[in-house]
Amino acid sequence: MTRNVPHLMPVGLTGIPRADAEIQRTIKTLRTAQFEQDPLFDAGDSFRLSLCNSAVKREGPIIEAAIKDAVEQTPHLRLFDDSLAEFGHRRVDVQFEMRDEKWLIALEIKRGVMHDSTKIRAFRADLLNIPPLLRTALPLFPAENIRFHIVFIGGDPPIKEGLTLQGLGKLYGLHAHSHVFTARQRYSAAIKSVLRERGL
Repeated sequence: MTRNVPHLMPVGLTGIPRADAEIQRTIKTLRTAQFEQDPLFDAGDSFRLSLCNSAVKREGPIIEAAIKDAVEQTPHLRLFDDSLAEFGHRRVDVQFEMRDEKWLIALEIKRGVMHDSTKIRAFRADLLNIPPLLRTALPLFPAENIRFHIVFIGGDPPIKEGLTLQGLGKLYGLHAHSHVFTARQRYSAAIKSVLRERGL
C-alpha cells in the first residue's frame, strides 16, 4: 500500500526569496503593533495573545509567497504576474501556466481547514463563479484550459473539491511542501524573536 507522503526536497532561505521578503515585512509590522487589552487577561498575557493571534492571521500571504517561489523554481511552470490575478472585485492568490499544455491554473490558498458552514458555502460558490471570471479576464487561454482550485495547507479539505499541497504535486508537478515548510520555520523563529524583543 502506497502512503500519501509529501514530496520533500531541501529548500533553504535562498529558495524562498518572495516568502522571506513577506516575512520581513510582516515582522516589521509586528515589532511595532499595539493592541487593546483583553479584560480577561492581565496586560502581559493579553498583549502576548494578541500578538500571536495577529501573527497567525498574517501567515496567509507568506504561504502564498512560498508557493510562488516553488512555481518559479519549477521549469515546466511559469508564474503569472500578480496584476493578472485581479478581475473586477475578485482576486486569486496564485496563478501559473503549464508551459507545454498551455493550461492556466489559479489557486485560492487557505491556511487551515476549520471553517464554518457559511465559509464552506462561499468556497462552493467560488468554485462555480471564479472560473468564468478567469475565462473572461484571460481570453488567450482556451476556456477548457483554465483551472481553479481551493488549496488547504493543513489537514483534510472540508469540501471534496478541495486540494492539498500533495494534490498540487500530483496534478501539476508543483511540489511546494518544502517551500512552505521552510517559510513557516523562518516565520516561527522570527515571531519568537519579536516576542523576546518585546519582553514576552
